[in-house]
Amino acid sequence: MKKELKIDFKQLSADPRLLVVIIALACAALIGLCVYTANQTKATEEEIKTQLSVFQDNKASIEDLLRLKAQSEQYIKQNDEYEALITSDGLNQQDFMIFFDNFCKAYDCRMTLIEFGELIPVGEVQSQSFTLSVEGEFENLMAICDGIVTQDRFYRIDGVTFTNGNNGVKVATINVVAFSK
Repeated sequence: MKKELKIDFKQLSADPRLLVVIIALACAALIGLCVYTANQTKATEEEIKTQLSVFQDNKASIEDLLRLKAQSEQYIKQNDEYEALITSDGLNQQDFMIFFDNFCKAYDCRMTLIEFGELIPVGEVQSQSFTLSVEGEFENLMAICDGIVTQDRFYRIDGVTFTNGNNGVKVATINVVAFSK
């Protein structure tokens, strides 16, 4: 047998205590829902902050990588330029003597001495150091130094010393390093 449950809402509304209990239960449920939603909101905000921090870190990493890529491209370009300057003609001392004798004459100077150091291999590149003693006017000696480092071949000047020579002529002692593959 089934019992039928009939609720008479008119009678329920007549008893204010029951109505107060229903309202109190509804308020408690509403407060519980608000607290639960607030906790979920705080958890979501914390997750957003964490993800934002990760996003900022990733963004900074990407900027660093892009900067590094630009520097790498610049390095590759610079390396190619150096490779073009470093000839594979070798480091023949006789060729250097003839070249620098003619080179100094072109600047109205006279090469008086050339002394060669050791041939130093470093990886695929070899270097030959030598010291030039050149007589001439100070301006011409400075032009020679500028001309040495602006050649099509890669030369490095490690040092220059000026002294007074005979008849008011200056003497430059130039320490040069030449490179070859």
